[in-house]
Amino acid sequence: MAGTGGGGLTQSGFLTRSVDRLIGKGSPRAGKKYPMTTKRKAGSPILEAVHETARGLHKAGFIDKRRMREYDALCLAPVPDYTSEKIRALRDRFKLSQAVLASVLNTSLSTVRQWEIGEKHPSGPSLKLLDLLDRKGLEGLI
Repeated sequence: MAGTGGGGLTQSGFLTRSVDRLIGKGSPRAGKKYPMTTKRKAGSPILEAVHETARGLHKAGFIDKRRMREYDALCLAPVPDYTSEKIRALRDRFKLSQAVLASVLNTSLSTVRQWEIGEKHPSGPSLKLLDLLDRKGLEGLI
């Protein structure tokens, strides 16, 4: 693998960093974060292979629970942004009032109003909950 000796970034740089993390617990490079050069894709064969390997190493006791959570997070699909139009369409699709949507998302009515008129944009937990509502429906949140 070209460029792996010095922690260089190549197309396989992600895999190199993953292996370094698993093997190099005592190494001076252990725990360092390296910049990603490409966007990660949920469901890519490389991520699936790395996650499966990490799961096996976790089961065998070679990596701890905290490190396993990092691999789980790497394999999650990125949460899309929600524009004011998308939020309004989502609310209309489930026939929810702004007050009910605010209650479901555990936020204030004024926040939902500001999202819909474009003054504010959802972020963090609210963004994730909007994504869950979009993908799984109300049953996924209640």
